[in-house]
Amino acid sequence: MVRIIVTATLIVLLAVLVSFNLKFTTSISVVWAQFHDVPVIVVALLSFALGVVYSLVLYVGQYLHRRSKRNLERLSQDIAQRREELSTREPAAPRRDGEVPPPAGEDEQPAKAGSRFLRRFRRP
Repeated sequence: MVRIIVTATLIVLLAVLVSFNLKFTTSISVVWAQFHDVPVIVVALLSFALGVVYSLVLYVGQYLHRRSKRNLERLSQDIAQRREELSTREPAAPRRDGEVPPPAGEDEQPAKAGSRFLRRFRRP
C-alpha cells in the first residue's frame, strides 16, 4: 500500500514538473553538434533514459562477471575433487603392449566402439 502511495505521489510530482517546464527551452551542445530551442523536459527525459541504459549495461556486466566467477569456482572445486580421487586411486600397472588397464569395475562393461583407441590417450 505504501508503494502505491509513493508511486502515485512521484507521478503527480513529475506531471507538475512537466507542466511547469513545457514552455521553457534550452540549447544543448554535444561534442559534434549544437541544438537550439530544445524543451527542457526532453532534455530531462533523455538524461533519464541514458541513465537507465548505462545502469543496465553495468548490471549486465556485473551479472556476467559473477556468473563467470561462480563457474570458475565450480570448476576449481571439480578439479580439486578429481585430484583427490586420483591421489587415492592405486596406480595402474602398464601392460606388456604399453596400454594402461582400465580402472576397477570397467572390465565388466561391454567394450564401446573406439575405446581401445581412446585408452591410448588416458592419463595413467
